Amino acid sequence: MVRIQPIMGHEKGFMERSFQFDKLELRNMYMDLLKMKEEAEVCFLRKDKLPSYAEERLAEERAKREEAEREKELLEQKCKELQQKLDNQERVLKQLQAEMEERMRNELRERDEKIQKLEAQMKTLLEEKENTKNDCTSKKKKNKDEENPSEPSLWFRILQAINRFLILITKYLCSE
Repeated sequence: MVRIQPIMGHEKGFMERSFQFDKLELRNMYMDLLKMKEEAEVCFLRKDKLPSYAEERLAEERAKREEAEREKELLEQKCKELQQKLDNQERVLKQLQAEMEERMRNELRERDEKIQKLEAQMKTLLEEKENTKNDCTSKKKKNKDEENPSEPSLWFRILQAINRFLILITKYLCSE
């Protein structure tokens, strides 16, 4: 045990201080100081490593940003390509639609022309039939006067055959 007394021990104005330390307490204090020294060294090492650690993190973040930017550019490029494909397909579709409409118009025009021709032919046939019928009627009257009314004349039978033939032709043309 160590006792510390003031230098001026004979004067009564000073407070007496006495510190008594035993070896165990000194050793504990020494150990505490060593621990504090080690902790300070670790802190200094961390402090030295902190800038490099921060730089590493910044470099990682920068790399991530650059990678994200590259991916963004790739996606934008793909988007542009898809948009171009879509535009091309729309253009081709419009062309095909226009071609189909033109074909349909042409086919309708051709059908209308055929219908008009058939109608003209039917009209002509009907007029011929009427003319033939009128001619036959007038000839028939002459023949009736000349021939026996109980027997049909040769002209009458021929006209009947022609009439049946014209009816068949008319039915055939109308069915198309």
